[in-house]
Amino acid sequence: EDLASKQLVGYILFFNTLDEKGGDDPVAVIEDLFVKAPYRCRGIATQMWRKVLK
Repeated sequence: EDLASKQLVGYILFFNTLDEKGGDDPVAVIEDLFVKAPYRCRGIATQMWRKVLK
C-alpha cells in the first residue's frame, strides 16, 4: 500500500499446504504476484513474500 495515496500497489495470492511428497513440512504456493509498474524494483514483492513465509 502506498501510504501517501492510500492505493494498493501490489498483491500476492498464495495458499499453504503440506509437502506433496507425503511429508509433514508446510509449503507456501504462490498462485499470483503483481506489483504496479511504477513501484517495481523497490523490493516490494520480496517484502510480500517474506510476510507469507512468516
